[in-house]
Amino acid sequence: MDKDEQIKELQNELNKLKARLDKFEFSDRYIFTKNIQIMDGRKVQLGRSTGTTWGNSDEKQGWFGAFPKSQKPAPANPSISSVSGTGDDATINNNFTEIQTTLNGINTNLKSYGIFYGPV
Repeated sequence: MDKDEQIKELQNELNKLKARLDKFEFSDRYIFTKNIQIMDGRKVQLGRSTGTTWGNSDEKQGWFGAFPKSQKPAPANPSISSVSGTGDDATINNNFTEIQTTLNGINTNLKSYGIFYGPV
């Protein structure tokens, strides 16, 4: 292979590499069409001054092997009644029921995303 053929082959290889990069690298983002693997012991460094947003509200995410899910609404805030030392057992029990319902909702959401382990 003479020098001109070598230059042409190298130019061809360079054009192939540029075409691959153009599919992956944009001015404001990288696009991955395959899985990303990070080797053991590596770290992901995120922004420190303004922080980092992970996903949008309409995107699905799953963690620790959980099936990806859309963002869920927060459980309703518990409706707590004041008892003020009255010994009103029914009101106290209702307060605990409201708190338990809220905690169950939080627990279910965390399990469904894979943050907590266990059946949903």
